[in-house]
Amino acid sequence: MRNLRIVQVAAGILSLLFSFGVMTVFSACGQKEGAWMHCHTVQLNLCVLGMFIFALSMITSVLENRIVKIVLNGIGIVASIVVIIMPHVSKMCMMNTMHCHSVMKPFAGVMGGILLLVLLAACILTVLDLLKNKEKPATEQE
Repeated sequence: MRNLRIVQVAAGILSLLFSFGVMTVFSACGQKEGAWMHCHTVQLNLCVLGMFIFALSMITSVLENRIVKIVLNGIGIVASIVVIIMPHVSKMCMMNTMHCHSVMKPFAGVMGGILLLVLLAACILTVLDLLKNKEKPATEQE
């Protein structure tokens, strides 16, 4: 159970680093002629998704109900898949040499993949813990 909590907190820290990274170092293109480029919306959406995964991970790390943990981890897995896919399907700048294509898109793919793996590990650990505790007789669970 302690390993599961460590994995959940790790997912939270990674998603927080992702949100800060996508808004600072690995950000989209800046303003051009006083207007924001299309990729700026993608950047903001990625930041919100990172904060959403952070909130899910922190809530899951303090919950005791394993079924709710599995459901919340599943939602986090879907959100991390969206993090991976969003820069590829959203409208961004036209030139592949722009900052959003050369920096933000790979960062979102790599961090989304890492988050996906960590959340999958948390989900698997929760299922294994649930199955292990179901096998125990009722007198041992108390």
